[in-house]
Amino acid sequence: SDLTLALQSLDEKALENMRRQNMKLNEFEDLARWMRAEGLDTYAEVIWGLPGETSDNFIDGYDRISQYVSRIAIYPHLILPNTDFDQNRERYGLVTMRREDCDFEYVISHPDMRIEENARMHQFLFWARVFAENMIFCNIWIPLRKLASIKQSQVLKSLDEWAGRQTDDVVR
Repeated sequence: SDLTLALQSLDEKALENMRRQNMKLNEFEDLARWMRAEGLDTYAEVIWGLPGETSDNFIDGYDRISQYVSRIAIYPHLILPNTDFDQNRERYGLVTMRREDCDFEYVISHPDMRIEENARMHQFLFWARVFAENMIFCNIWIPLRKLASIKQSQVLKSLDEWAGRQTDDVVR
């Protein structure tokens, strides 16, 4: 069976803004090692776009987590009604957009995340969903990391760069 580590973020400022505390990093690592030794598949959930976290901090946390779990599910930061982020959007400097058929808003920028940076990171999220969350491809990460010293984020960014250079309409 799969076990989920709902870490949300490894960034202290983002966790403080969320009023959330994760277990200490070494406890997370120890727990993940133990679960792997017991033959339990573990995946993590994180949120992109939290106030206080930059794309660099997010990627650093993503790569740290990827050393211990088979998959990382990334969700965009959404503002739900009657939450702290909803009620204090000015304090966090949130710029959002809402589709008419949704009861939540997408965070598109805040002081730690420009709109352009958010768009670029959503491309990263796309590749993470296609490859890093895929049950077949998830088996490539350990050999790449251990044998070639390549971080998971490097592979995903490289795929995005490659796709951006293609001129064939099928790829774009």
